[in-house]
Amino acid sequence: MAKTVKQKSTGPLIPGSSYSLAAENRVVLGRKVKQLRRKGILPANITGKHIDSISVQLRLDEFNKVFSGAGETGLVSLELEGKLHPVLIHEIHWDPVYGIPLHADFLEVNLSEKVVATVPIEIIGESPAVQAEEGVLVQQMHEVEVEALPAELPEKIEVDISGLAAVDDAVKVGDLKVDRSKVEVKEEDPERIVVSIAAPAKEEVIEEAPAAEGEVGEGEKVEKRLKRVLKKNLNRNNAFYVVGHASAIMDFPGCVFCQSSSVVKGMKGWRSLREVSKTYSKVGWASSLRDFDFSI
Repeated sequence: MAKTVKQKSTGPLIPGSSYSLAAENRVVLGRKVKQLRRKGILPANITGKHIDSISVQLRLDEFNKVFSGAGETGLVSLELEGKLHPVLIHEIHWDPVYGIPLHADFLEVNLSEKVVATVPIEIIGESPAVQAEEGVLVQQMHEVEVEALPAELPEKIEVDISGLAAVDDAVKVGDLKVDRSKVEVKEEDPERIVVSIAAPAKEEVIEEAPAAEGEVGEGEKVEKRLKRVLKKNLNRNNAFYVVGHASAIMDFPGCVFCQSSSVVKGMKGWRSLREVSKTYSKVGWASSLRDFDFSI
């Protein structure tokens, strides 16, 4: 999601634009564009409703500066061979490893025709419910589609959460503060929640009824069986790894095992993963025991 810090533009500007970029026609195509990237040059294309696609190239560092401010909704004045093109940064292909742009698509727009764009939602302010630790902030929408003239597209929509003072308080799509005379929010449901306050999760404590005198509890049976199987697996593999999600773990002599909902009863000495991992070197994650040679 783009930042919205204004960048000073030194090139010529189209009315309504705060950003400018200079591009050149590109003759290097296909896989050979790798040569351009090594030189700090970004391959790009200009597309639009009324033009054929144009292959261009521009300096990567200059593109990054403009994108940090304009994002995908800021009108950019793109200069190519002495002509200014009003464009939006429409799509970027990113390097999955280094997180840098590999290619950019610019959408040329008609300043008198409305366009649809996705605008980021930015949370501002502090919620009294969160500050008092009475609730948890849950943001359900991070962006929203809007329609407006290119020069009137908002770079972001701010949502003030200082009025969320209790659990279930929420800001909905219908509450978004935009100039409705210029900007149309395309979300059909005005009651859709953007951000809300949820009740904090409560830890569930499961207790086992005490076994009758002389009777071996079910949890004790399970624990003994676990010890035997874990010892067998540890001797065979010198470690164990079980796949799944764990909310807690329990320790046995020489190893650590994660909580399974099937074996909660009778288990004691719960510790956090961080605490136990300081003591034991063999740590596994699990939500079931199916990776071992038995099931419970």
